[in-house]
Amino acid sequence: MTTARQKSGKVFYGWWIVLVAGTGLSVHSAPIMGFTLGVFLKSFSQEFSWSRTQISLAFTLSALGMTLVAPFLGWLVDRVGARRVILPATVLFGVGVLSLYFLSAHLWHFYAVFLFTGVVGSGTTPVPYSKVISQWFDRQRGLALGLAMVGSSAGVFVMPSLAQALITSVGWRYAYVFLGLLALGITLPVVGLFLTETP
Repeated sequence: MTTARQKSGKVFYGWWIVLVAGTGLSVHSAPIMGFTLGVFLKSFSQEFSWSRTQISLAFTLSALGMTLVAPFLGWLVDRVGARRVILPATVLFGVGVLSLYFLSAHLWHFYAVFLFTGVVGSGTTPVPYSKVISQWFDRQRGLALGLAMVGSSAGVFVMPSLAQALITSVGWRYAYVFLGLLALGITLPVVGLFLTETP
């Protein structure tokens, strides 16, 4: 699939799709919620007097929700396409992150938000992006998937430090507002404008 384009001297558009996927994956659910929870732990503990065990259970619920919905997500991507999964999932995920600004002292509220973002955030994970990349690449599919995952790794590397800086400067509530807007502001225009699912 890539050979004819490469012989013409033009950059194969599939590589731009890899860049789009990597960009989306840099702000998907794991970097935004999973890998920043430890940074927010002290703030939750101080404001609500929750223990580390109580706070950590939120991550477990989020991961459980993501795990349970994964088979349905794969089926949905096959049925309606990746783009129609990623965009609404991003909207719901972003709203879920933003809603943490209004977090109350009730643990059930905390758990409900993390469970919700885990379920809807599954639509922002590598599953739908991998489907798109697999349609664009044959011989270099492994390389393309690996390069796209660099975006996810970059997000995991950057988000905890960014969250810490935000907490220090504007507080943990506004930090979640910024992270939610970041997920929406990056993924929606990039995926909405540039993610072409088939060659």
